[in-house]
Amino acid sequence: LSPAARRSAKLGSPAAIHQTNSMGPTRLNLERLLQCVLAGMVVLSTMLFGAGYRATKLVCVILILAPLAVYLVDIRRKFYLSRPLANILSLVAVAVWLGVSLVLTGEYQLVVVTYELIVLQMLLVFQQKYERIYWQVIALNIAQTAVAAALTPGASFPVLLTVYILVGLMALALLS
Repeated sequence: LSPAARRSAKLGSPAAIHQTNSMGPTRLNLERLLQCVLAGMVVLSTMLFGAGYRATKLVCVILILAPLAVYLVDIRRKFYLSRPLANILSLVAVAVWLGVSLVLTGEYQLVVVTYELIVLQMLLVFQQKYERIYWQVIALNIAQTAVAAALTPGASFPVLLTVYILVGLMALALLS
């Protein structure tokens, strides 16, 4: 793509999907790769949390939901949360988080924050993707990883963190 075409083509826009470069992959292929990489980041950040907090059930649920979101929302385009519905669900999740965080103390507040970040990420990955959504998922994901680092990381934490950093750099490269 020419620099002018790249500036005018937003991620997720119909015009961006059909633009190709004779020397490289289509915009759609790059965006599909970005969607898969972000799903991988969501899974890895949840695994980082699960490594230290032994949340294996949560990791299993995210291992199912993240690829399912890519398949249903991005590939098949069969299902997605509308923005108003996602906003309402986000407000409900934040209200629940506030209520629970008033009762809990210490390390448990960090655990509740992590669960809240995971819920918000899931609400984002089940929406139609635009550049804003991609950046929001990355921001929430980095925050989740920072909280996971504070929760007594397990023995597998350094290995998972290294993989997470590499996947995160790939996501940033695809977004730029």
